Amino acid sequence: MSFHPAIRLALPLLVVGVALLGAFFHRRQNARRSLGGRISPAKAAWLTFAVLFWLGVCPLLALDPALPTRWRWVLGLFAAQFWLRALVELWMLYVSKSWRPPYGIAHDAFSIGVVGGAALLAPGAWTGGLGDLVGLGATLVLLASLVAETGYAVAFHRLVEGRTTGEDGVWFADGEDPRFSTLNRITAAVNVPLWAGLAALVLAVLAGPALGRGPAPDAGRAPTAAPDEAARRAPATDDGAARPALAADAPRRGVATARAPRPALGAPALTATLRPLPRPPMRERGEREAERGARPTPNAGGAR
Repeated sequence: MSFHPAIRLALPLLVVGVALLGAFFHRRQNARRSLGGRISPAKAAWLTFAVLFWLGVCPLLALDPALPTRWRWVLGLFAAQFWLRALVELWMLYVSKSWRPPYGIAHDAFSIGVVGGAALLAPGAWTGGLGDLVGLGATLVLLASLVAETGYAVAFHRLVEGRTTGEDGVWFADGEDPRFSTLNRITAAVNVPLWAGLAALVLAVLAGPALGRGPAPDAGRAPTAAPDEAARRAPATDDGAARPALAADAPRRGVATARAPRPALGAPALTATLRPLPRPPMRERGEREAERGARPTPNAGGAR
């Protein structure tokens, strides 16, 4: 199978674009006093992954008709409801300044239910092809990231003691704040398998034609002709050589056999050609000799 060319073109561009945007956001957030406070490198990498995978890769894969129906339902439903959550959360962060972690925790639990329910109930049979492997891999990475996000939100809410609203609200874990040292270490460790899973999915989509095309059956094996029926029924020779049928059947049984050499055109063939004719029966020979004895011979009665 092969994913749509537009998806294969957009996916690497999306990865590069969001990665550059994440690096710019990390630098800008720490360069001056900004809403939400400073952000650690581990949390910046996590935020970049979440935006890229949840809001970018998942809807792109859901739009590709090459992906099986079941996984398009899973990724499509998640992407649709999470885009709605992103818009609401941005408004509550930067406009009303009233976002609280419990809102996100509740929605994370709801998202896990949506993904798990869609994976179990959505139509489509498992075929084991590349599309099913990509869809299953994306779903597993999605569930793992949602579980991690829920744990981060719970821990962060306890550490900041609910102070996430207003002009002085804290939204991110600072890399220089000792309160967040353990949370930042855990985030950095979890980032590794999540980013590795995302990279594997992107490579599978880009290399879809090569991975979906398996080796041709009996590749590199010379075609063999079907054994002749007359040779199959031929008896064994006097010198104990194998019957032609056994030699012909040997490749199908997995036994390597050498092809019997052709008889040379020489003395054996000439001898077979000049072989004397068979002698007639005894009775017929006696009648012929008696017939020859009754015939008169020249100079009968004596010679003068």
